[in-house]
Amino acid sequence: MDRSPFVGGLVFVSVLFLFFLMIIPVGALDITASGEWTDTTINANNLVAGAGSQLTSTYTSSSGIVKLSISGCTGGTDTWKVTVVRSDSSWPFTLSARKGEGSYQVITTTAADFFSGADNTSDIPLQFKLENVSITITPGNYSTTVTYWVVDT
Repeated sequence: MDRSPFVGGLVFVSVLFLFFLMIIPVGALDITASGEWTDTTINANNLVAGAGSQLTSTYTSSSGIVKLSISGCTGGTDTWKVTVVRSDSSWPFTLSARKGEGSYQVITTTAADFFSGADNTSDIPLQFKLENVSITITPGNYSTTVTYWVVDT
C-alpha cells in the first residue's frame, strides 16, 4: 500500500500550536496568559496556484489571540520584562510574535527578552506569525509550546 503523503498530487500538512503558560515566580510579580492559536491546518486550499504549486509560506494569527497580564507590582515605578522561549522537537518552521502593533520577534528554543513595561498591566495583545511553510517539509502534525515569564527589573 502506498503511504505517500501526496493525495491526488496534493500535500496535506497540519500544524498545531499550543501556547501554554509556565508561571515562574520571581519576587512578587505574576504573569498570566489567556487564549491560544491552535489547529492551523495547511492543506490543498493553501496551494498558491493549485496542484503542483508551492504552499503559501506565511500564516498570521489574529491580533490579540493571546493576551498577557502582569500583576503583583508595587506601583508605577515597578518595572519588569517578559522573556519568551519555544520548546518542541523537529520544528521546521519559523514562529514569531509581536506585542500590539510592534515588530515581530522570532521565538527560538533559547530564552530571549520579549518586551518590558511597568506597573500592573492587563490584556497585553499578542499576535503570531508562522513562516517557512513549504511542500518540501514532510507532511505531518507539528506542535510547539511557547513559555513566557516575567522578571522584575
